Amino acid sequence: MIAKVKNSLLSLFTALGLNGIGARLLLAFLAIASMTVLAGSVSLYAFYLFGQAVERSTEYKIPVAFASLELAANAERMNASAEALLNVDDPVNFFEVSADAVGAVIRLARSMENLRQIGLDPANLAEHERVVAALRRNLEPMSQAVSRKVVAEARKRELIAEIFSAQRELGGIGLGAIQLQTY
Repeated sequence: MIAKVKNSLLSLFTALGLNGIGARLLLAFLAIASMTVLAGSVSLYAFYLFGQAVERSTEYKIPVAFASLELAANAERMNASAEALLNVDDPVNFFEVSADAVGAVIRLARSMENLRQIGLDPANLAEHERVVAALRRNLEPMSQAVSRKVVAEARKRELIAEIFSAQRELGGIGLGAIQLQTY
């Protein structure tokens, strides 16, 4: 093939009347131009390989970043649910908020499983699991304490209602000096 190219170039040069220095200059120019094309091809291939390396990197790192953001958002929701649970004072609301907190724990567990499936570094995964386990451990005693608080507050409201009822029945006899405070 190279021989064919050489022969065709020589016949072209002869037809053009380029037999001396002009032919050599033209040949040098063609050699430089072909090297430029070859260098461009090599650089395009290098960019292709670089693109593949970036793609491999992003296939792992971006899903881990998104899964970590999801875990953080679910942990934030769980903390918000725990805060709402602490502020509950009604038995009906307690069950709704408690169910929301349990849902937050389930979402948090799913986020951890997602990180595990993606293949997060075991050291980082162990740290995340330790924090999530602590959040779960704290939720149950807190829920029990809030449940007792809600029951006590309901009993307190009942007793206060009974006192007011008794005061109305007695017509305020002897109880006029008692002023009840509600908390």
